[in-house]
Amino acid sequence: MASDELDDEAREEREEIEALFDVADGDGDGRIDFGEFRKLIAELDPDPAMDLDALQVGFEEIDTDHDRRIDRAEFMTWWMER
Repeated sequence: MASDELDDEAREEREEIEALFDVADGDGDGRIDFGEFRKLIAELDPDPAMDLDALQVGFEEIDTDHDRRIDRAEFMTWWMER
């Protein structure tokens, strides 16, 4: 596979992740709060076994600057590592 094709795939993947972030950021403030995160996870994985405590732990792990909001960079890092 040529380098240009890899670049195109990486760019497309990044655009898809950014679009997902924009959808999750319901109020458009550039950050995902816990309520928005909870809604996103429910849409991605409607597993009723995941309780609020597990969601909170996951949210806190993604929110690396601990401002109780997930910004675009934190979201991108999390999504690429999963």
